[in-house]
Amino acid sequence: MKKINSIIFLALIALVAFILKSNKEEMKEEVKLAQIKPDFIPVSVEPLRKRTIERSFQVNGNLIPNKEVTVSSEMPGVIESIQIEDGTYIKSNQVLARLDDQTIKAALDLAKANFEKIGKEKKRIENLFEAGGISQQDLDNIQLAYVKAKTDLISAEKAYNDTFIRAPFSGINDKRYIEKGSYVRGGDPLFDIVDVDRMKMVVMVSENRIQQVELGMSVTITIQAMSGNEFEGTVSRIGVRSSEALTFPVEIKITNASKNLKTGMFGTAHFNIQTSEALALNRNVLAGSIENPQVYIYQDSTAVLKKIVIGQRNDNYIEIVSGINEGDLVIISGQINLTDGAKVGIKE
Repeated sequence: MKKINSIIFLALIALVAFILKSNKEEMKEEVKLAQIKPDFIPVSVEPLRKRTIERSFQVNGNLIPNKEVTVSSEMPGVIESIQIEDGTYIKSNQVLARLDDQTIKAALDLAKANFEKIGKEKKRIENLFEAGGISQQDLDNIQLAYVKAKTDLISAEKAYNDTFIRAPFSGINDKRYIEKGSYVRGGDPLFDIVDVDRMKMVVMVSENRIQQVELGMSVTITIQAMSGNEFEGTVSRIGVRSSEALTFPVEIKITNASKNLKTGMFGTAHFNIQTSEALALNRNVLAGSIENPQVYIYQDSTAVLKKIVIGQRNDNYIEIVSGINEGDLVIISGQINLTDGAKVGIKE
């Protein structure tokens, strides 16, 4: 029995030794195969063709007034009357408040009377001068007095008109800083006027989209607080300086005939740009950067590096303006290992 067990044990050892030797031989063969370098780099290719490029995009922003201004007094004085209520709609040049004008009105009346008097005297002197009854100096003196009287009258009229505080444009009286009887100095704030006939939205557009935006183009605005109601807007300004995030400010003006749009409302600007057919590639196949775009194309089993000019682009595709032609076989995978002129083979 012991003899039989010994024979089985020896047979097992021989079997294990045979398997280990076979595995070792296989490993040697695999190492030899791995050391054999192929004479080409396998790549995948795709012919350059036209694609439908979706150019429309959307950007979020908040509404701000088209215009807003703080109306101040041109001169010091006491508020005699306030002509409007808070929150009311006012028209351009409408009187908002009056300053006490008693002294200023008296000065204006005096300036008018003096101007009329000097005017009559001027005519009398001119007639005498033509008849040879007075000297040139007398004529010069009355003409100078007339100019001064006219200047004094203009100044008095300006001071009187400044007692009327007027709206510079139509809008809402958003805030009042004064009460009747208040004393104000020149430059003191009196009212905040906000133009609500039109609103505007300033949105930040990324550098790869800004070339699609043009002055005067129509933009659809949806307002979240108004159940997504749509309003038509027009691009009124395009910034020429980017932010640190490489976005550019675009100002959109929106008609607010209903007066329902309010400052601060959140909205989305939809730039509805027409789709078009163009030669295009997936942006992932670029061998260079967007600033220095290059791609590899397959020519006679060789990878040829081509510098290209790109046009419009979106999140997925870039438009090819020049550098390669429709039908050229663009290498779309394996290019990370390539150099210009490298031998390549197309994967099956």
